[in-house]
Amino acid sequence: MASKTWLVFRAMVREEHRLHAALFGGQRFGALPVFVAVASMATVAALQFTGTDATAIADGTRVLALAFGLYTGTAGLVGDDLLERALGETEVLLSTAGYLPLSRRRLLGVFLVKDAGYYALFFLLPICVGFAPLAATGALAPAALVALWTSLLVAFVVGMVATFTAIAARTRGVPSWVLGIVVAGGVGAVWFTGNASAVWNAVVATEFGHALVVLVGALVAGAGALAVYVPTHREPAETRQNQFGPLANAIRDENGLVARTLLDLARSSGGLLKPVVSAAILLALAAFLVDVVARIVGVTPKPGVFFGTILSLSAFTTYNWLTQFDSIDEYLVLPVSVPAVFRAKRVAFLLTGLPTSIAAYAVVLVGYDVSLVDAVVGLSLLGGLSLYLFGLTVALAGFDPNEFLFDAGRFALFTAGVAVPVVPVLLVAFATASGPIPATYAAGLVTVSGFLAAVGTLLAERAGPRWATVYMAG
Repeated sequence: MASKTWLVFRAMVREEHRLHAALFGGQRFGALPVFVAVASMATVAALQFTGTDATAIADGTRVLALAFGLYTGTAGLVGDDLLERALGETEVLLSTAGYLPLSRRRLLGVFLVKDAGYYALFFLLPICVGFAPLAATGALAPAALVALWTSLLVAFVVGMVATFTAIAARTRGVPSWVLGIVVAGGVGAVWFTGNASAVWNAVVATEFGHALVVLVGALVAGAGALAVYVPTHREPAETRQNQFGPLANAIRDENGLVARTLLDLARSSGGLLKPVVSAAILLALAAFLVDVVARIVGVTPKPGVFFGTILSLSAFTTYNWLTQFDSIDEYLVLPVSVPAVFRAKRVAFLLTGLPTSIAAYAVVLVGYDVSLVDAVVGLSLLGGLSLYLFGLTVALAGFDPNEFLFDAGRFALFTAGVAVPVVPVLLVAFATASGPIPATYAAGLVTVSGFLAAVGTLLAERAGPRWATVYMAG
């Protein structure tokens, strides 16, 4: 059995590489780790230039690795038909599970291990290479790079295991609302009791030996979740009333494209809670990051500006949910235009993603001491950046927001497009931490928010005709 498992693991690794190389071209796909390393090095150098401590930079990177793990688990394992619908189209071996000499549970376990190893080498290792200049200058010990890579892997695996554990519990009949209460209660308890630093240190150890212990613990927890996971679980069928017509009429959707998107999202596993979960993950990780940075460098950023900026990043994940349940090919045979489909996705985003982010921002206003000016500026940034990031994602990704992450060229453009407005705003959040936000800064940020909203709207409008040409030609 061990030899068969190893054989399937190797085949999955080859399939993963061949799939993305075929989609994006070998050179563009192979250049992605190089780009990640260069981008990481540039980011580390910029943060060091601003006086940020090397330990703080490493901790921030661990937060991002944890978020990436949570997102990977959520995006890869959601849905009633977990293996076929979410993974079968891109993993031939998983879609032929019934013909392989391995159980579906073991096959899924091999897939998860492959994913962790693949991202550990393809993304996390290049990120660590970006810290090499710190080791060369003596800011970090050379051995610390190995410990950093291990801790990044731990954060990523912990995120994946946390998501998969929740999914495994659901296949055993635990209602989603119970899981939501448990997660929200745990996060709330950690947040309001001030134990964020203690929990963070327990989850992601910075020392090599401790990190290995946490990694082993996460793997054991993952094995336990896999043991209780029911591969044949299906949600019971139920009869629903016709909601399409009334919904389309209520939102004045003449061609029904917005109503279809909303119903696809609502009737999928997790339903309308998907954008809520994405925003909650960003909110929790941002709270951890604020606590960690304040503990290390003694500076707490303006909460309104900081959280408003971070929460806007959920625009990408929301668009992913809105395009997950259909493909552009389904619309090409219908008497609707491709630009109309993209406009419908934007309206659906305005009805789901943006209100969810605003609700998460309201939690920040309750939980933190936010001045009126800071609150207004943060809200304007949340709206402006959300529209901008949505338009940027649509312009670069079309109908496939996940796939373009493995295209070095488009991923580089996306990274630059996110960094140009987000990084300066975050620096302002830290630079104005010692006192009230100056009126000139506040007015400037609100003006920038309006400009970004206009740019995002323009990008989204022009994306429809451009992608229509691409899809009709292909």
